[in-house]
This record gives sequence, structure tokens and C-alpha cells, in this order.
Amino acid sequence: MFFALDLALWATAVMRSASTLANNKPFFVGLMSWLILGRRPRAPFWIGPALALAASVFFAAYLMMTDRGQHH
Repeated sequence: MFFALDLALWATAVMRSASTLANNKPFFVGLMSWLILGRRPRAPFWIGPALALAASVFFAAYLMMTDRGQHH
């Protein structure tokens, strides 16, 4: 059900929002497993979400720079 919702949001939402949500899913999975299941992910797990967060920040910056260039 959550995957179907993810696909629906991806297809209908503004790509920036959907891309940011998709890139940050690993972070939320680790955080929720810690909060809900009480299982704290080990340090190597957090490398993936850190890279995903960095990718989403760089992608957002790229989109902002290219949008700004198209309007002038």
C-alpha cells in the first residue's frame, strides 16, 4: 500500500518534492526502525542515508540554479 502511494505521489506530484521524498526514504526507515522496533541501526547503515541526503540537496540546488537561469 505504501509503495502504491509512493508511485502515485511520484507520478502526480511536483518532481522536486517527490524526488526529495524518494531520496530520503532510507533515513526514515532507519529512524522508524529505531523508534518503533527499538533496534538502532549500526553506523555503516547511516552511510546510505547520508549519501541520499547529500544527493537530494545537490539535486535541489541543481534544479534551483537551472530554473533561475531559465527565467532570466
